[in-house]
Amino acid sequence: MGRATAGSQRATSPSHRSGGAYRDIEISAVFSEVPDEHLGSLISILAPSFGPAHARLKLHSRLSADGRPYTRWYGGDLGQNEVEPIAREAIRFIYLPALRDATAELRPGVTNRLAHLVSSLAPTGHADRQSLVDIMTNANADLETVQAVISASDAVKDRLRKITGQGPFAHTSKVTFSEARFERIVASLQALAGMGGDLGRLADNGLGYNNLLFIAVLLSLIESDHAVPLNLLLIEEPEAHLHPQLQTLLMKYLESLTDSSTHVVATTHSPQFASAAEVRRITVLRRGPAGAPVTAHSLAAAPLSAKAFAHLRRFLDVTKSSLLFAEAVLLVEGVAEQLLLPRFAYLLGFDLPEAGVSVVSVDGLAFDPFISLFDRGGLPQRCVVLTDSDASVNDDGQDVASTTAEALVARSRDNIRVLTTERTFEWELAKVNASAPQALLDALRQVKPRVATRLGGTQFPDAVAFADSFLASVEDAKGRFAQELSDMIAAGRRDLVIPPGASAAILAAVEPAAEGGTGQQDGETTREP
Repeated sequence: MGRATAGSQRATSPSHRSGGAYRDIEISAVFSEVPDEHLGSLISILAPSFGPAHARLKLHSRLSADGRPYTRWYGGDLGQNEVEPIAREAIRFIYLPALRDATAELRPGVTNRLAHLVSSLAPTGHADRQSLVDIMTNANADLETVQAVISASDAVKDRLRKITGQGPFAHTSKVTFSEARFERIVASLQALAGMGGDLGRLADNGLGYNNLLFIAVLLSLIESDHAVPLNLLLIEEPEAHLHPQLQTLLMKYLESLTDSSTHVVATTHSPQFASAAEVRRITVLRRGPAGAPVTAHSLAAAPLSAKAFAHLRRFLDVTKSSLLFAEAVLLVEGVAEQLLLPRFAYLLGFDLPEAGVSVVSVDGLAFDPFISLFDRGGLPQRCVVLTDSDASVNDDGQDVASTTAEALVARSRDNIRVLTTERTFEWELAKVNASAPQALLDALRQVKPRVATRLGGTQFPDAVAFADSFLASVEDAKGRFAQELSDMIAAGRRDLVIPPGASAAILAAVEPAAEGGTGQQDGETTREP
């Protein structure tokens, strides 16, 4: 069967909200590339308006006044057609909750998933069923020839006879591997797992490995059943208990199922797992203000070119993927800003993690693809950019921002704010602290002691001259200097003036634009008062 599109969506109606929970839930999925042989069975949900060989299936569930869910299935172009059983049964949904017990699901017994897998591969009438029965019959016969087993069986049987007597309550017993019946045999199967050839019981493994084994068994089970054209596997937090590298490998494998009969929808809170995904496959769910519905935002709908998507795919590493989970994102050029802005926020009385703000370095000036994620049609979070103006002095003695900085400022709109430093981040930090630079010099002394001593003993004509000299001194050691200054602030150092560019960016990130946190217009270049 075809594929479920990335546009599958969940909608909730706030008008039916009661007691803190939504009373209506609607899930709609569009399927494309439906093969000709399945068009007949899906006729009640075909949706030509989406294109040829497309179908739409919609589930609407309402919570009644007595707390019971009332569920209906619809389909087709208008989403109003009642779905016939043949169409409904052509799509199978399997849900794995976040708190799944993989070990219990694979433990020998009637619920053993391995038993279901073997049963599906050896349906009624299959020769392998009789082969298993024959093997177990012979094993039990051989067991009865072992003297220790015979003695143990006789001892138990003798005492049981003494306990229950010879009358109507008499009981007997026998020691065997398993009853030689197919259902009992497969129910007693157990999975062994481990690295390389070192296999062990599930109880000896970590929860992550058992989780992987369970997913592997489940996928094998549903793909061995060819009676169902399309399987939709819904997994909550597949990254649970997994090593970061295994999270990446699991994501890559799940993505490889795209062209098979099994499709996967996974929810995650793991930047590692999200960073391994193809960007266009990611949908971010956002909880709105009180009373507003949860909204879904597909990154595929963001106004990015193919080249920009490719750039994001290369650079959306674990650190940058945190922006998908943030309430607001503060994009910066490098590691110095990434280290110091959270410390500056603390000095201003804000805790960026508590405010849901992620500080993300784009490692240079490649802001465009990241900004586009938050442009119209993209993610709705606040996006604040702090970049260097890299200003030069014109003939009139005025600072003129670089064309790159001006182009970035022009990207400001709606939830996107682009702010610039006066020249560079370190230059502005030095300028505003020129009259009392001891904190900066103490941090620099940990990196370049002689340079710090020289700067401290020099009389500069003005703050600009000090900033020029300081920037030249840290140009090749910005990250190390920022680390030392960050550690000093964390240790209680407070004799520091926060530069206006950094201050404005922090306020814009922690306060909604509608509240006018910075008192500036979008795109305004920040300058020292």
